[in-house]
Amino acid sequence: MTELSEFPGIEHRFEEVTRKKNITYINDSAATIPHAVVQAVKTAQKPVVLITGGTDKNIDFSPLLEIEGQVQTIILLQGSATDKIRRLFDNRGILYKGPFDNLAKAVEAADLAALPGGTVLFSPGCASFGMFQNEFDRGRQFKNIVTAC
Repeated sequence: MTELSEFPGIEHRFEEVTRKKNITYINDSAATIPHAVVQAVKTAQKPVVLITGGTDKNIDFSPLLEIEGQVQTIILLQGSATDKIRRLFDNRGILYKGPFDNLAKAVEAADLAALPGGTVLFSPGCASFGMFQNEFDRGRQFKNIVTAC
């Protein structure tokens, strides 16, 4: 069991990046489907500020409705899937901020919304193409942004 307790985790998969001002920053960039976002939200320390959205893979985003009431703030990244997500949230009256056209602006909005003891969770639930080379580039950019501040 010692080996398991020392396992550092897998990069870009619910990876704790840093803690600042008693706020934990989690990189879950490998979450490219809505079900993964839902699981990440359920796992994260509350209150949660969720950064999500990106490129559409022609999938159903209705599982995201499960996070209603479980997140403090939703921050949307611009992308072809984000329009579908916005319509879904708008139809349910779920509030969000954005969409933001770059990750640094989205992180800045998340920083402003985050509360001590909570989590900023980057769990896109979408493909990364357009704004990023792939989900790993997207995750590295998130980590660079949150550790640079």
